[in-house]
Amino acid sequence: AFSTPQTPSSNPPTTPLELRTYFATCIPGLEPALTRELESINAHNILPMKSGVQFTESPETNPNCEIGLRSLLWLRTPHRIMELLASSDENYEEDRLVTADDLYHFIQSVVHIPSVLGDGQGGMQTLAIKATSGGMLPKELCHSHFTSLTVKNAIVDACRTLRSDGERPNIDIKDPDVPLVLALRGWNSGSYATASVYRC
Repeated sequence: AFSTPQTPSSNPPTTPLELRTYFATCIPGLEPALTRELESINAHNILPMKSGVQFTESPETNPNCEIGLRSLLWLRTPHRIMELLASSDENYEEDRLVTADDLYHFIQSVVHIPSVLGDGQGGMQTLAIKATSGGMLPKELCHSHFTSLTVKNAIVDACRTLRSDGERPNIDIKDPDVPLVLALRGWNSGSYATASVYRC
């Protein structure tokens, strides 16, 4: 498991995150080395965390994903670089997840489906969802397989709603066009959880 950034989920689902945020995972203990590599490519808002480092584009490079592309080309320390699509905040009561229905509605309200799977009318990309967790979770959210299915159902149902033909994207666990990672973090001895969704 790895730490997740705490960003309010107040972003409307009609637009993607304004400033692209990334999380680069690494072996525990290599966060300082990864931080130095990110500094060398002029990444912004660098924040070392457990087993990885969070960083962002600058306002100037954000439209072209320049820092994200540089990180893929030039960083040697990370295992994986993921783009944050949506995140909930423990400090906002409405962001606290307790049931599978809470997670389902959270995903539908904050994940910008057209930017993940296309414009909602053309060809659809395949997807896969992997769930990770940290800390004690509520009972309905503690099984990674069923949690992944909840996220899949939320995205698939949202895509069907957007499309006039009612078609749904396919799941491809071996070689998906859009691999997604759900990171859950439990709070208050499992009373509730917060979630972050990443595109790998």
